[in-house]
Amino acid sequence: MIPISKSAWYAGIKAKKYPQPSHALGRVSVWNIEDIRRLIAEASPGAANEQEG
Repeated sequence: MIPISKSAWYAGIKAKKYPQPSHALGRVSVWNIEDIRRLIAEASPGAANEQEG
């Protein structure tokens, strides 16, 4: 869904640019779907215009 490498994704998490994961079953990382949808919406072209209007 988000076209970046795994290392870039985790660097973004560390930089607080991307949502923090939760951990299920030890080593499995999971994300809240609403956090991911919000990230995609904010990164979409025209997102700034929609928020202004």
